[in-house]
Amino acid sequence: MPERRWPWLVLLVPVVVLLVVAVVSMTSGGGSKGASLGTLSPDSVSPDIDIVIPAGTAARLRAGETLTIIPSPLDVKVGQVIRIRNEDIASQDLGPFRVGAGQTLVQRFNSAGTLEGVCAIHPSGRLVVNISA
Repeated sequence: MPERRWPWLVLLVPVVVLLVVAVVSMTSGGGSKGASLGTLSPDSVSPDIDIVIPAGTAARLRAGETLTIIPSPLDVKVGQVIRIRNEDIASQDLGPFRVGAGQTLVQRFNSAGTLEGVCAIHPSGRLVVNISA
């Protein structure tokens, strides 16, 4: 029977992987400065801002096409509602929001601040949402 020289390695590897995933998520995903959001049911309110990610978006991005589906910065007011409908077959990150394939995200902006993060469907690669009172 082979001798186990590093039994602690079995425990250390998953911990390191979790730490790396957490750090990458915090640094590349998005950030917020003072803003808070309220998630709503897609059919519960009429949105002030309606964004549609059309079918074929992921394929167009893979082909190297430059897309501008959402403005950055996106300026909104406290109380406004944004609806993002993803009609594509791939999930998309839009700054602080992740919208799954075929999913709809509805958010109300509850307080002033700034939200930002990676955005594949904006030429700059980032989305900044400025929320004013």
